[in-house]
Amino acid sequence: MNNNVEIFRTMALTLDDADFEAAFNIMMSERDGRREKRYRQNRNKLERGSVVEWTGSKSGSCTGEVVKVKTKKAIVKQTSTGRSQGQNWDIPMSMLRVVG
Repeated sequence: MNNNVEIFRTMALTLDDADFEAAFNIMMSERDGRREKRYRQNRNKLERGSVVEWTGSKSGSCTGEVVKVKTKKAIVKQTSTGRSQGQNWDIPMSMLRVVG
């Protein structure tokens, strides 16, 4: 972990409830803004055949090819090796990173 994360850990342990909630709301707002920015960027870049990467909660880092682009999500066929190779996933655009 880098030093910034350690600062947040210390703050979480030392802030009173009201300050902790305010700090949490700031972090959530920033996360939502970044997610929205990634969504807008990907919406303009993604098309059928684009190669993308994402990180799944169970499968870890994966690579795949876009099969279909929908309004807020994309259907992606996993091409990276692993248990789910060849499986189609319905992934929010904000989770994808275009690599090719």
